Amino acid sequence: PFLLKAFAKLIQQGYHYQLVLAGSLKTSEYNSDQQNIIDTIQELQLKDRVILTGYLSNEALSVLYKNADLYIFPSLNEGFGLPILEAFKFNLPVLVANNSCLPEIGGDAVLSFDPFNEDDLIAKIKCLIEDPSLKQAYVEKGKSRLSFFSWDQAAKQMIALFSHK
Repeated sequence: PFLLKAFAKLIQQGYHYQLVLAGSLKTSEYNSDQQNIIDTIQELQLKDRVILTGYLSNEALSVLYKNADLYIFPSLNEGFGLPILEAFKFNLPVLVANNSCLPEIGGDAVLSFDPFNEDDLIAKIKCLIEDPSLKQAYVEKGKSRLSFFSWDQAAKQMIALFSHK
């Protein structure tokens, strides 16, 4: 709902974008914002501006990444943040909530925002939208940051960890 409220303000300021919420809205039987998200979309009259995809195959998800202008990760509780790396792979500038592991995973390759301050998020979105050179700089930083994460590197680190007695 936080992202939807910020997006509505951006639209009110004359920006013409669509917001795609990819993946299942219901993360578990006991942990779901599904109804809150649907209610917020209706309340803010965003039905024609927000796409709810539900679960996506890897192929469908890659199409979304390829056609996106930026990636926003407003999570309040995250274990690792793999979608950040996916967005880097598809050359997207990334905005993340400034909590949990997200800023650590993204490093200097992400713009972070206060997940309780819609105006902070809007300002960061506008910076990327309005400044193509800044947007490209974050894309380049993302490519560089992605090189820190690989299965080969993880395997080598695990082997080194286990080989020390």
